[in-house]
Amino acid sequence: MVKCPVCGTDNPDNAIFCFKCGYRFSENSEIESNKNELKENKIEKSKNLNLSDELYKKIYINASIAFSFSLISLLIFLILTTLKIASLIYLISNLSYYEYMGNFKNIYFSIILMDIILIMVFLVFLIGSIIMFLRNYVIYEKFISKNFKECYNNITESTIILSLIFGLIVTGLFLIFQKFDLEKYIKLLNL
Repeated sequence: MVKCPVCGTDNPDNAIFCFKCGYRFSENSEIESNKNELKENKIEKSKNLNLSDELYKKIYINASIAFSFSLISLLIFLILTTLKIASLIYLISNLSYYEYMGNFKNIYFSIILMDIILIMVFLVFLIGSIIMFLRNYVIYEKFISKNFKECYNNITESTIILSLIFGLIVTGLFLIFQKFDLEKYIKLLNL
């Protein structure tokens, strides 16, 4: 038996209308079920929004750290290269005392040669860190402008390898974290 919510009359289970007041059972039960579905959808969407907000914050932190460390490594290699060039200039400027060096002549030239080799190595690392910084800048800009698919596509294996080598390892690690989180975020938002 179905009890009418309006008048309280008992009606058969298969009744469409209340026999006493005419209340329609099936239409209102459909409306109630639709209301319940809408409530469930709203709850699910709010859960997804909370999850997507948390994931966005996590990706933002990863992107910021990767970008910051790429800048830090660029500055470190720039400073190291500058210091080695200054050291080499100092050593070359003291070549005028070469005739007074006696037994230290070979050692002095070995130090100059070592400085030249180190400058070349630092220049390679400086150029690599500039390239890595520029690639991380593009990725960071794509993320900030909420162009998530392009951001995800720009984090390639070569970018990660460059960042691991020239970004003091930290940059590469946070790029990897960012790529995994972006993949989840894109799936969550159905982009």
